[in-house]
Amino acid sequence: MPFTDETTIRTHTGWENTDLVPSALIVQRLDDAHEAFLADLDPAHTSSSDPLLKLAETELATAYLLRSLATESGFEDRDIRTANLTLRAGGRSQTLADLAKGEEERAWSHARSFLLTGTTPHPTETGLLGVLTMARIGTFQFPDDTTVIDLSRRFIRGRDRKISNLTSILNRFSSQADLKQAVRDLRREVERFDQGETDLSVHDGRFLMGRRSRSDIEEHEDRGLAVIRLEVFSDDRYERSETEFQATFNLTTSPQVLNFSPGGNWNTPPTLVLTATATISNPSLTDGERTLTYSGDLLLGELIELDGEKRTATKNGTENVLNDISGEFVELTPDSAALTYTDSSTPAPNATLLVKWRDRWV
Repeated sequence: MPFTDETTIRTHTGWENTDLVPSALIVQRLDDAHEAFLADLDPAHTSSSDPLLKLAETELATAYLLRSLATESGFEDRDIRTANLTLRAGGRSQTLADLAKGEEERAWSHARSFLLTGTTPHPTETGLLGVLTMARIGTFQFPDDTTVIDLSRRFIRGRDRKISNLTSILNRFSSQADLKQAVRDLRREVERFDQGETDLSVHDGRFLMGRRSRSDIEEHEDRGLAVIRLEVFSDDRYERSETEFQATFNLTTSPQVLNFSPGGNWNTPPTLVLTATATISNPSLTDGERTLTYSGDLLLGELIELDGEKRTATKNGTENVLNDISGEFVELTPDSAALTYTDSSTPAPNATLLVKWRDRWV
Protein backbone atom coordinates (compact mmCIF):
# COMPACT_ATOMS: atom_id res chain seq x y z
CA MET A 1 0.00 0.00 0.00
CA PRO A 2 1.41 3.46 -0.90
CA PHE A 3 2.66 5.73 1.87
CA THR A 4 0.65 8.70 0.57
CA ASP A 5 -2.67 9.23 -1.24
CA GLU A 6 -4.42 11.33 -3.86
CA THR A 7 -5.76 13.87 -1.37
CA THR A 8 -2.28 14.55 0.01
CA ILE A 9 -0.84 14.95 -3.49
CA ARG A 10 -3.57 17.41 -4.48
CA THR A 11 -2.98 19.39 -1.29
CA HIS A 12 0.79 19.40 -1.93
CA THR A 13 0.41 20.65 -5.49
CA GLY A 14 -2.80 22.68 -5.32
CA TRP A 15 -4.21 20.63 -8.21
CA GLU A 16 -7.91 20.61 -7.33
CA ASN A 17 -9.01 20.64 -10.98
CA THR A 18 -9.80 17.01 -11.84
CA ASP A 19 -10.10 17.88 -15.54
CA LEU A 20 -6.54 19.20 -15.63
CA VAL A 21 -5.14 16.36 -13.49
CA PRO A 22 -7.55 13.39 -13.48
CA SER A 23 -7.66 10.98 -10.57
CA ALA A 24 -6.65 8.06 -12.77
CA LEU A 25 -3.40 9.82 -13.69
CA ILE A 26 -2.59 10.54 -10.04
CA VAL A 27 -3.24 6.92 -9.05
CA GLN A 28 -1.03 5.67 -11.86
CA ARG A 29 1.89 7.95 -11.04
CA LEU A 30 1.51 7.25 -7.32
CA ASP A 31 1.82 3.53 -8.03
CA ASP A 32 4.95 4.28 -10.08
CA ALA A 33 6.46 6.31 -7.25
CA HIS A 34 5.64 3.64 -4.67
CA GLU A 35 7.22 0.94 -6.85
CA ALA A 36 10.37 3.08 -7.24
CA PHE A 37 10.67 3.49 -3.47
CA LEU A 38 10.06 -0.21 -2.74
CA ALA A 39 12.96 -1.12 -5.04
CA ASP A 40 15.44 0.60 -2.70
CA LEU A 41 13.54 0.67 0.60
CA ASP A 42 14.84 -1.04 3.69
CA PRO A 43 12.29 -3.84 4.37
CA ALA A 44 11.95 -2.56 7.94
CA HIS A 45 10.04 0.45 6.55
CA THR A 46 7.67 -1.25 4.10
CA SER A 47 4.70 -0.68 6.41
CA SER A 48 5.91 2.62 7.81
CA SER A 49 3.56 5.51 8.57
CA ASP A 50 6.40 7.96 9.09
CA PRO A 51 5.32 11.46 7.91
CA LEU A 52 8.72 12.12 6.30
CA LEU A 53 8.41 8.99 4.13
CA LYS A 54 4.88 10.06 3.21
CA LEU A 55 6.22 13.46 2.17
CA ALA A 56 8.97 11.85 0.09
CA GLU A 57 6.52 9.66 -1.82
CA THR A 58 4.20 12.63 -2.33
CA GLU A 59 7.07 14.56 -3.89
CA LEU A 60 8.18 11.68 -6.10
CA ALA A 61 4.61 11.10 -7.34
CA THR A 62 4.37 14.84 -8.03
CA ALA A 63 7.59 14.68 -10.07
CA TYR A 64 6.18 11.84 -12.18
CA LEU A 65 2.91 13.74 -12.63
CA LEU A 66 4.75 16.86 -13.79
CA ARG A 67 6.63 14.85 -16.39
CA SER A 68 3.38 13.30 -17.59
CA LEU A 69 1.84 16.74 -17.97
CA ALA A 70 4.91 17.95 -19.84
CA THR A 71 4.47 15.31 -22.50
CA GLU A 72 0.68 14.94 -22.49
CA SER A 73 -0.57 15.62 -26.03
CA GLY A 74 -3.91 16.78 -24.71
CA PHE A 75 -2.39 19.38 -22.41
CA GLU A 76 -3.57 22.47 -24.25
CA ASP A 77 -1.36 25.47 -24.92
CA ARG A 78 -2.97 27.90 -22.50
CA ASP A 79 -2.23 29.52 -19.16
CA ILE A 80 -2.70 27.11 -16.27
CA ARG A 81 -3.26 28.29 -12.68
CA THR A 82 -3.66 26.23 -9.53
CA ALA A 83 -3.35 27.13 -5.85
CA ASN A 84 0.42 26.60 -5.88
CA LEU A 85 1.41 26.80 -9.54
CA THR A 86 1.13 29.25 -12.44
CA LEU A 87 2.24 28.18 -15.92
CA ARG A 88 2.20 30.56 -18.85
CA ALA A 89 1.39 29.37 -22.35
CA GLY A 90 4.52 28.76 -24.42
CA GLY A 91 7.64 27.07 -23.02
CA ARG A 92 5.53 25.26 -20.45
CA SER A 93 7.07 21.84 -21.10
CA GLN A 94 10.53 22.97 -19.91
CA THR A 95 9.03 24.66 -16.84
CA LEU A 96 7.23 21.45 -15.90
CA ALA A 97 10.43 19.44 -16.41
CA ASP A 98 12.37 21.82 -14.16
CA LEU A 99 9.70 21.58 -11.47
CA ALA A 100 9.74 17.79 -11.74
CA LYS A 101 13.52 17.73 -11.26
CA GLY A 102 13.23 19.75 -8.05
CA GLU A 103 10.45 17.55 -6.66
CA GLU A 104 12.41 14.38 -7.42
CA GLU A 105 15.57 15.74 -5.78
CA ARG A 106 13.65 16.63 -2.63
CA ALA A 107 11.89 13.26 -2.62
CA TRP A 108 15.09 11.21 -2.60
CA SER A 109 16.71 13.56 -0.08
CA HIS A 110 13.80 13.10 2.32
CA ALA A 111 13.72 9.33 1.75
CA ARG A 112 17.42 8.62 2.16
CA SER A 113 17.22 7.54 5.83
CA PHE A 114 14.69 4.84 4.85
CA LEU A 115 16.72 3.32 2.02
CA LEU A 116 18.96 0.28 2.07
CA THR A 117 22.62 0.94 2.82
CA GLY A 118 24.65 1.09 -0.37
CA THR A 119 21.71 2.07 -2.55
CA THR A 120 22.78 3.73 -5.81
CA PRO A 121 22.54 7.51 -5.29
CA HIS A 122 19.46 9.17 -6.69
CA PRO A 123 19.40 12.70 -8.18
CA THR A 124 20.17 15.40 -5.66
CA GLU A 125 22.18 18.59 -5.91
CA THR A 126 25.10 18.24 -3.52
CA GLY A 127 25.35 21.18 -1.15
CA LEU A 128 21.92 22.52 -2.07
CA LEU A 129 19.39 19.83 -1.24
CA GLY A 130 18.83 17.47 1.64
CA VAL A 131 21.15 19.28 4.02
CA LEU A 132 20.67 18.18 7.62
CA THR A 133 21.25 21.35 9.58
CA MET A 134 20.95 23.18 12.86
CA ALA A 135 18.28 25.60 11.70
CA ARG A 136 16.40 28.16 13.74
CA ILE A 137 13.80 30.85 13.18
CA GLY A 138 14.00 33.56 15.78
CA THR A 139 14.41 31.80 19.13
CA PHE A 140 12.93 28.53 17.90
CA GLN A 141 15.55 25.85 17.28
CA PHE A 142 14.69 23.00 14.92
CA PRO A 143 16.06 19.54 15.81
CA ASP A 144 19.24 18.97 13.81
CA ASP A 145 18.73 15.22 13.24
CA THR A 146 15.19 15.46 11.78
CA THR A 147 15.41 18.71 9.82
CA VAL A 148 16.19 18.99 6.12
CA ILE A 149 16.82 22.25 4.25
CA ASP A 150 16.59 22.60 0.47
CA LEU A 151 18.19 25.82 -0.81
CA SER A 152 17.70 27.42 -4.20
CA ARG A 153 17.50 30.84 -5.81
CA ARG A 154 14.60 32.42 -7.63
CA PHE A 155 13.86 35.78 -9.24
CA ILE A 156 10.89 37.23 -7.30
CA ARG A 157 9.45 40.74 -7.52
CA GLY A 158 12.42 42.02 -9.47
CA ARG A 159 15.11 40.63 -7.15
CA ASP A 160 17.31 37.55 -7.04
CA ARG A 161 16.38 35.83 -3.77
CA LYS A 162 17.40 32.79 -1.77
CA ILE A 163 14.59 30.26 -1.26
CA SER A 164 14.71 28.00 1.81
CA ASN A 165 12.45 24.93 1.92
CA LEU A 166 12.53 23.44 5.41
CA THR A 167 11.04 20.10 6.44
CA SER A 168 11.27 19.11 10.09
CA ILE A 169 9.80 16.54 12.45
CA LEU A 170 9.34 17.74 16.02
CA ASN A 171 9.28 14.79 18.40
CA ARG A 172 10.68 13.49 21.70
CA PHE A 173 8.09 15.35 23.76
CA SER A 174 7.22 14.05 27.22
CA SER A 175 3.59 15.15 26.92
CA GLN A 176 1.01 16.47 24.46
CA ALA A 177 1.16 19.77 26.33
CA ASP A 178 4.87 20.10 25.50
CA LEU A 179 4.15 19.35 21.83
CA LYS A 180 1.42 21.99 21.65
CA GLN A 181 3.68 24.54 23.36
CA ALA A 182 6.46 23.89 20.84
CA VAL A 183 4.02 24.40 17.96
CA ARG A 184 2.78 27.67 19.52
CA ASP A 185 6.36 28.85 19.94
CA LEU A 186 7.11 28.04 16.30
CA ARG A 187 4.00 29.85 15.02
CA ARG A 188 4.95 32.91 17.07
CA GLU A 189 8.47 33.05 15.63
CA VAL A 190 7.22 32.56 12.07
CA GLU A 191 4.88 35.53 12.56
CA ARG A 192 7.75 37.61 13.92
CA PHE A 193 9.86 36.63 10.90
CA ASP A 194 7.08 37.82 8.57
CA GLN A 195 7.02 41.16 10.39
CA GLY A 196 10.79 41.64 10.04
CA GLU A 197 11.28 41.32 13.80
CA THR A 198 13.56 38.29 13.69
CA ASP A 199 15.63 36.19 11.29
CA LEU A 200 16.06 32.69 9.88
CA SER A 201 19.31 30.75 10.15
CA VAL A 202 19.96 27.67 8.01
CA HIS A 203 23.75 27.62 8.52
CA ASP A 204 25.47 28.03 11.86
CA GLY A 205 26.57 31.63 12.43
CA ARG A 206 24.59 33.07 9.48
CA PHE A 207 21.14 34.59 9.08
CA LEU A 208 18.77 35.90 6.47
CA MET A 209 15.72 38.16 6.56
CA GLY A 210 12.60 37.74 4.45
CA ARG A 211 9.08 36.36 4.49
CA ARG A 212 7.41 32.99 4.37
CA SER A 213 5.70 31.99 1.15
CA ARG A 214 4.19 28.81 2.53
CA SER A 215 3.88 27.03 5.87
CA ASP A 216 2.17 23.84 6.98
CA ILE A 217 2.14 22.30 10.44
CA GLU A 218 0.65 18.84 10.93
CA GLU A 219 0.18 17.78 14.55
CA HIS A 220 0.02 14.05 15.29
CA GLU A 221 -0.95 14.04 18.95
CA ASP A 222 -1.34 10.24 19.05
CA ARG A 223 2.32 9.87 18.09
CA GLY A 224 3.61 12.91 19.96
CA LEU A 225 5.08 14.66 16.95
CA ALA A 226 4.49 17.43 14.43
CA VAL A 227 5.61 17.65 10.80
CA ILE A 228 6.70 21.12 9.69
CA ARG A 229 6.97 22.34 6.10
CA LEU A 230 8.12 25.91 5.73
CA GLU A 231 9.16 27.83 2.62
CA VAL A 232 10.58 31.34 2.89
CA PHE A 233 12.12 33.75 0.43
CA SER A 234 14.80 36.14 1.63
CA ASP A 235 15.04 39.87 0.96
CA ASP A 236 17.98 39.18 -1.35
CA ARG A 237 20.25 36.28 -2.29
CA TYR A 238 22.66 36.67 0.63
CA GLU A 239 23.18 35.08 4.02
CA ARG A 240 24.99 37.35 6.47
CA SER A 241 27.14 36.61 9.49
CA GLU A 242 25.42 36.93 12.84
CA THR A 243 28.58 38.62 14.09
CA GLU A 244 29.16 42.23 13.06
CA PHE A 245 32.91 42.73 12.68
CA GLN A 246 34.69 46.03 13.38
CA ALA A 247 38.06 47.62 12.74
CA THR A 248 39.24 51.11 13.77
CA PHE A 249 42.03 53.06 12.05
CA ASN A 250 43.83 56.31 12.90
CA LEU A 251 44.14 58.31 9.68
CA THR A 252 47.33 60.36 9.57
CA THR A 253 48.50 60.24 5.96
CA SER A 254 46.97 60.62 2.51
CA PRO A 255 46.89 58.19 0.83
CA GLN A 256 46.65 55.53 3.55
CA VAL A 257 45.96 51.85 2.88
CA LEU A 258 43.68 49.96 5.28
CA ASN A 259 43.74 46.15 5.23
CA PHE A 260 41.01 43.67 6.22
CA SER A 261 40.38 39.92 6.23
CA PRO A 262 36.63 39.38 5.79
CA GLY A 263 35.09 35.91 5.63
CA GLY A 264 32.20 34.67 3.52
CA ASN A 265 32.32 34.02 -0.21
CA TRP A 266 30.98 37.31 -1.60
CA ASN A 267 31.77 41.02 -1.43
CA THR A 268 30.18 42.88 1.45
CA PRO A 269 29.38 46.63 1.69
CA PRO A 270 30.66 48.03 5.01
CA THR A 271 29.40 50.85 7.18
CA LEU A 272 32.03 53.62 7.48
CA VAL A 273 32.07 56.05 10.41
CA LEU A 274 34.59 58.84 9.85
CA THR A 275 35.27 61.17 12.82
CA ALA A 276 37.41 64.29 12.46
CA THR A 277 39.96 64.92 15.23
CA ALA A 278 40.95 68.07 13.34
CA THR A 279 39.40 69.68 10.28
CA ILE A 280 39.54 67.41 7.22
CA SER A 281 38.47 68.22 3.66
CA ASN A 282 36.92 66.09 0.91
CA PRO A 283 37.57 62.64 2.41
CA SER A 284 37.47 59.75 -0.05
CA LEU A 285 37.72 55.95 0.09
CA THR A 286 38.31 53.48 -2.73
CA ASP A 287 38.42 49.68 -2.94
CA GLY A 288 40.24 49.78 -6.28
CA GLU A 289 37.05 49.52 -8.33
CA ARG A 290 34.62 51.84 -6.54
CA THR A 291 35.31 55.24 -5.01
CA LEU A 292 33.15 57.15 -2.53
CA THR A 293 33.81 60.83 -1.84
CA TYR A 294 32.29 63.41 0.52
CA SER A 295 32.54 66.94 -0.88
CA GLY A 296 33.01 69.27 2.05
CA ASP A 297 34.72 69.75 5.38
CA LEU A 298 34.38 67.91 8.65
CA LEU A 299 35.27 70.07 11.64
CA LEU A 300 36.80 68.87 14.89
CA GLY A 301 34.41 66.31 16.50
CA GLU A 302 32.09 66.06 13.50
CA LEU A 303 31.43 62.67 11.95
CA ILE A 304 29.87 61.20 8.86
CA GLU A 305 28.36 57.71 8.62
CA LEU A 306 28.17 55.97 5.25
CA ASP A 307 26.02 52.82 5.31
CA GLY A 308 26.81 50.59 2.33
CA GLU A 309 23.90 48.20 2.93
CA LYS A 310 21.25 50.92 3.20
CA ARG A 311 22.98 53.32 0.80
CA THR A 312 22.64 56.24 3.24
CA ALA A 313 24.94 59.08 4.35
CA THR A 314 24.34 61.03 7.57
CA LYS A 315 26.34 63.74 9.28
CA ASN A 316 26.47 64.04 13.06
CA GLY A 317 23.77 61.39 13.40
CA THR A 318 20.83 63.25 11.86
CA GLU A 319 21.72 65.35 8.80
CA ASN A 320 21.18 63.63 5.45
CA VAL A 321 24.21 64.44 3.30
CA LEU A 322 23.66 61.94 0.50
CA ASN A 323 23.59 64.81 -2.01
CA ASP A 324 27.14 65.65 -0.96
CA ILE A 325 28.34 62.12 -1.74
CA SER A 326 29.62 61.12 -5.16
CA GLY A 327 30.77 57.84 -6.64
CA GLU A 328 29.88 54.29 -5.54
CA PHE A 329 29.75 52.71 -2.11
CA VAL A 330 32.85 50.59 -1.54
CA GLU A 331 32.88 46.83 -0.88
CA LEU A 332 35.17 44.43 0.96
CA THR A 333 36.26 41.26 -0.85
CA PRO A 334 36.51 37.94 1.04
CA ASP A 335 39.81 36.80 2.59
CA SER A 336 41.88 39.85 1.66
CA ALA A 337 40.48 43.36 1.24
CA ALA A 338 41.97 46.84 1.18
CA LEU A 339 40.55 50.35 1.23
CA THR A 340 42.62 53.41 0.41
CA TYR A 341 41.84 56.69 2.19
CA THR A 342 42.65 60.10 0.72
CA ASP A 343 41.63 63.70 1.41
CA SER A 344 42.77 67.23 0.60
CA SER A 345 43.56 68.29 4.17
CA THR A 346 46.58 70.47 4.83
CA PRO A 347 49.09 69.56 6.10
CA ALA A 348 47.79 65.98 6.76
CA PRO A 349 44.59 64.21 7.75
CA ASN A 350 43.74 63.79 11.40
CA ALA A 351 40.74 61.49 11.85
CA THR A 352 39.57 58.05 12.92
CA LEU A 353 37.69 55.60 10.76
CA LEU A 354 35.46 52.86 12.17
CA VAL A 355 34.65 50.13 9.63
CA LYS A 356 31.78 47.71 10.41
CA TRP A 357 30.69 44.78 8.24
CA ARG A 358 29.00 41.40 8.15
CA ASP A 359 30.42 38.59 6.03
CA ARG A 360 28.16 37.52 3.14
CA TRP A 361 27.50 34.22 1.38
CA VAL A 362 25.51 33.41 -1.76
